[in-house]
Amino acid sequence: GLLTGFVLSLLGTLYEISSPNLAVCGRVTHGGWRDLRYFPDAEQPPGCVVIRMDAQMHFANAKKLKDFCLRAVRLRESKGKEVHYVIIDAKAINRVDLSACEMLESLAENLSVHKQKLVIANLKAPVASTLHDAGMPRKLKKYDSHLCLDIEDAIDMIGAGSPDWHTLGEQVQQVVESKQLLRHRRRGSGTFLPKREGSSKVSPGDAGAVRVVVP
Repeated sequence: GLLTGFVLSLLGTLYEISSPNLAVCGRVTHGGWRDLRYFPDAEQPPGCVVIRMDAQMHFANAKKLKDFCLRAVRLRESKGKEVHYVIIDAKAINRVDLSACEMLESLAENLSVHKQKLVIANLKAPVASTLHDAGMPRKLKKYDSHLCLDIEDAIDMIGAGSPDWHTLGEQVQQVVESKQLLRHRRRGSGTFLPKREGSSKVSPGDAGAVRVVVP
């Protein structure tokens, strides 16, 4: 009775965690992004495959996301379309773990073999902060892949043929710094001067963890 219900509920939860909804998306007329299975007339940006996962990204589903991205690229290419970018719309992702970070680096590496790039867009502040702490901006940059806050900015820059990834990366950095500053203020830890990844100098505009106690 009760035990059986608990076990079934647990199994159902584990299945949902390990089998998230994954979708190839296109842009509809009002500017949003929708699952092509339900909106077949949605427009796919030239040279791009946009993927959305409606779940947290962690060890139980990271490989499924990677495999789904690679299959989506192969399917698009089989239709005679070139793919230069795989864009993960992270709007519905509110948490990532270390396994997910390792998967993203591996995916970027796999794509780079075919001269394709990975972009993780629509990042929420907690996810951007976790990816930053894991060194993902630097790791992705090795494969000419990037993080950005707004998928529309990324698509527009790619479409114009001159994406300014440095500027988009700076926007992510600012969000990370703001979240770190807020976290330290809540802890009552004094004045927080962040230190940017790869920088040896500390300034109020840098990201990291340097604390100055205010008397």
